[in-house]
Amino acid sequence: MVLVSVPPGGSGAARARWKSPRSPLVWPAARARSNVTFMDVERRVAPRTPIHIYFNKYIDGMPHLCEAVEISMTGVLLRRVHEPDAIRACYALEIAEAGDPGPEPAERVWLCASPVWRLGRYEALSFVSPSHFDKLKLANLLAGSRPVGAA
Repeated sequence: MVLVSVPPGGSGAARARWKSPRSPLVWPAARARSNVTFMDVERRVAPRTPIHIYFNKYIDGMPHLCEAVEISMTGVLLRRVHEPDAIRACYALEIAEAGDPGPEPAERVWLCASPVWRLGRYEALSFVSPSHFDKLKLANLLAGSRPVGAA
């Protein structure tokens, strides 16, 4: 997070918005004094892992196929494969561990996610209040998966 001095007399609401890590607000005086732009600041809390896993994203109770391109403990960058052009406040995600088909079903992680941004066929989702058990299952999924390009 970049801290910027606010000119005296600035509104408290404006100051609070600037301190938010997701705020697009940039003070003109700060832009002139600094060579660091807002987009240069890394805002991610958890590192992303490049991965290719197909999973279901539920829209209005119907599963739609998506591909995870990058995933972390806090969110996922996905490519929408087949789904309607419907934006919702949150989605249910069903992610199964890719592995050998066997007598035991694959471990599934159910998460609630909210959209962060969307560009073309790509969309970033942030996980909403995952339980401790869901975090453990997601960590096992990330530990057991091979990153893209690994032999």
